[in-house]
Amino acid sequence: MLDAGAIAAAIIGPIWVIQSVVIAIMLWKRRHCEFIRYRSPKLTILSIFTTCLIHMVLALHWTNTYEVPCFVNMWVLQLGYYLVDWVIIVKSVRLLFIYNLSAAKLATTLNAPASPPWPKQITQQKRDFLNHSEIEMPDISSISAVITIPKPSDLSSNWYHRHKNLGTPKSLFRLMFGALLVHLIVLVIQQALGYSVSTSFYITSDLCFDRWEWISFQIFLGFYSCIFITLLIQSKDINDAYGIRLELIIVTIESLLFNGVFIVYFSVSRISLSRELAISIGAFVFSSVYYFFMAIKPALQAYGFFHGGSFGAQPQPLKLDNESFELVLNSPDLFQQFKLFAVKDFTVENLLCYEQYQQLHQIPPESGCLNNALVKFFETFVHVNSNLMVNLTSATRHEIEDLVQRQECHLGMYDSLYLEVKDLMFRNTFPRFLLSDENSSNLYYP
Repeated sequence: MLDAGAIAAAIIGPIWVIQSVVIAIMLWKRRHCEFIRYRSPKLTILSIFTTCLIHMVLALHWTNTYEVPCFVNMWVLQLGYYLVDWVIIVKSVRLLFIYNLSAAKLATTLNAPASPPWPKQITQQKRDFLNHSEIEMPDISSISAVITIPKPSDLSSNWYHRHKNLGTPKSLFRLMFGALLVHLIVLVIQQALGYSVSTSFYITSDLCFDRWEWISFQIFLGFYSCIFITLLIQSKDINDAYGIRLELIIVTIESLLFNGVFIVYFSVSRISLSRELAISIGAFVFSSVYYFFMAIKPALQAYGFFHGGSFGAQPQPLKLDNESFELVLNSPDLFQQFKLFAVKDFTVENLLCYEQYQQLHQIPPESGCLNNALVKFFETFVHVNSNLMVNLTSATRHEIEDLVQRQECHLGMYDSLYLEVKDLMFRNTFPRFLLSDENSSNLYYP
């Protein structure tokens, strides 16, 4: 007769597998969405099925009807939790690079004195919109407290820019799989030397965790805990528009607590059956919380259920229309607020390009420096290897490249670029700005 634990495992198992497949499909379909793309969708899906496998093994510890072979415990739980820890590390390092590179791009524009990119006069229609919308102009100093404005610097001197290859998904994946290979070798050695983890399915002691083969697990958990603490310190000034930092902080702190509890439990000379059951339940809770923040919440966010950390959109005086968008672009305070938000949105190069385009049109045509300014604009925003390259269509990029190569630069050569960049800001950055904390001071409840 099945006991209560066996019934619970039989119910939870299939449900967890089904919902894992559903969440993975949801994430994959939206893998090009910014909410998912910056979270490394392939790595997230890998962690989904790893967590699912861990849950299946842990659930079997709740029952006396089914027994899990000790070698299955060792391989699935140790290798699974190593992978879970590395997903946190890779995503944290990736966020560090993306954010600091975005902030460094903004810092490069603080070197040269620049005139404002907006007209000195706001049209009467826009003034009326301001007055009737009851928009309270934001205090830029309060925004600076949320986003650390970088000091003026050259992009080439920025550490993250000089080592940006280390922060690419390819490099981080290589590092992760290299570390997992080391863990795999250790597990093979333990498998070869440890009688208690023989591949025999009949060795299913109730005290599988009370073995010398788990000493290496304690050591590695302590090592990863040190890395987690370092990442928490490094990410204290980071802020992003997608909630990635908050998710990583939660799962990192939870992992630190989990690792500490596991190290203490495994340090006890003899683990009783009740403590082994407590370990399995605690590990199940940890992996469930991890799974929610690393998989379920991003999937819901990609489908519009989460906005700025809460369910549903909040009423805003600025609407998703051209009138509000033009107001932001032409208002000095709102544009500054918009630009600081773009650092967190990792799209600041679009706003910097728009800003520089406006400044080009303020240079007198008879001035001898106009041609140099046009070429510098190309080298900064259009050239394929430029530091602040914007995402343009191939036709527009080739058209501008041909003009530069033929030395036929003129003020209207960037008109197509201007329209494309403005469209990118309106379709991508501006909608998220309306739902962001930076715009919360402008909330208007009629």
